[in-house]
Amino acid sequence: MGFDLNKCYSHPGKLLKVHLENVALLSKRITSSDATELVSLFHDIGKVNPNFQQKLNGSCPKGYDHHAYLSAYAFLIFLIKNPDIFKALVPQGFNSNNFLISLITIVAKHHGDLPDMIPNDGNPILSGYEVSNLYAFLDKEHISFGNVFSELLGIEASMPSSMEEDRIRLFF
Repeated sequence: MGFDLNKCYSHPGKLLKVHLENVALLSKRITSSDATELVSLFHDIGKVNPNFQQKLNGSCPKGYDHHAYLSAYAFLIFLIKNPDIFKALVPQGFNSNNFLISLITIVAKHHGDLPDMIPNDGNPILSGYEVSNLYAFLDKEHISFGNVFSELLGIEASMPSSMEEDRIRLFF
């Protein structure tokens, strides 16, 4: 299922594409970090979720109606399918794996408390309950973000193969 960003809303009466572009523009004024700009573009992209759109319109949808973890999932797909872009984002001297985990966590948890990012402290960074609900939704809906990537970033992105999909799910 593809999405038309010109028909999805971030908030009542506010187009999602406009919201994402405005947040990215604001981030560029505040910081010179390309990673921050990209996180800004993806932080609410999960609002394309048809159930979220129904909820926004005042309906009570049946099924997964959240957006943050779906946004993080789309961001991870984008980064995996565009490794050169990701490599360019990683600051000199940073561990790329830890940087990736940090970016994905920021997107997934942007409405809640960010967890302590202490490795091996025994506490999961992401909610297992939220992840399992996300996967049930993805298995049912067969979501495709390809057109969203091209509309937002002007990049023609392919979607992950089944092997890459398994890698993405292992990440969460």
